[in-house]
Amino acid sequence: MVRWPWKRAADDPPAFPTTAAPGEPERFVDSGREYFASAWAERDDDAGIEAFAVQTEEERRSEEELTKQLSRRPRGPVLLLVAVAIAGGVATFGVTQGWFDSTEDADDAEGVVFEAVIAAPQDPRSYAGDPFPARVELLAPLERGLLSSPSGPELLTELPADLPTDVQFTPILWGNRLQVLVAGPDDMVTGGCLIVSLVADDLRALDVAARGDACEPIHTITGDRSSCTAEGMELIEVWPPIARTDLLVEPEAVERIRVRIARPGPGDGEWRSVRGELDLRGVDLLALPVVGGEPGSQLRATIAGASRSCTLLDRSGVEIRVL
Repeated sequence: MVRWPWKRAADDPPAFPTTAAPGEPERFVDSGREYFASAWAERDDDAGIEAFAVQTEEERRSEEELTKQLSRRPRGPVLLLVAVAIAGGVATFGVTQGWFDSTEDADDAEGVVFEAVIAAPQDPRSYAGDPFPARVELLAPLERGLLSSPSGPELLTELPADLPTDVQFTPILWGNRLQVLVAGPDDMVTGGCLIVSLVADDLRALDVAARGDACEPIHTITGDRSSCTAEGMELIEVWPPIARTDLLVEPEAVERIRVRIARPGPGDGEWRSVRGELDLRGVDLLALPVVGGEPGSQLRATIAGASRSCTLLDRSGVEIRVL
């Protein structure tokens, strides 16, 4: 047992004053100042530290007896502890080797971090690729109606007649960029605003692009992102966070693509919209179709039950403005 000089029994006098006598605060301050001044004035001495660790013969005998008692204790708990340690080591090795890996459900998987196959908006574009696929794997409809007003949002059980129906959208890659193709009736954007959003896991919008005469100023801030437009079809370019080697923090994954078509009215400050979303959790980025074609060529796509075509537009000059 090590006896430290600053530890004392309850009946031992203190080594230095810890309290002042009643009515004598000045004397306590002076005595404390003198004690700490003298302590700081002493030079470091290893011999003094060694003196703290000097054991009495009685303390040494006590420690020897304690050691004997410990050596006579049952070894069962010790063996159990060793077994647990070995099992932990095996489990750790199994994790590193993927023994316990399982296929993630879509609900537990993360969204898509866009890297490798697409480039940042300011990087050079490549227009190599294939024709639009005959069958689209990722396709989502716009089918949920919502009324937004100053008093708050309200779900619509039935879509108003002025909102388009049979609208669908799908993500593709063109020009090394992520594009969202929206198709529906010929007048789906007439008098309204088509809004495409990339959404993070906490429902924050990572990027927003809009198209239409009725779009509000907040929706036009990010510039004209229309890569291809025709009656009943719009191709909108969106800019997800891009993984780059010079960034220390991994970019946020895109969990959902949300699309809505909104029209103002009928009340003051009201907007009615039809909307839909595509869940990207568990989606392989390499599974997205890479569509080719130089700007000025025709994009022909069959979607939403009809075949349409539009002229691909050069978007390399669009000013980079992310909402």
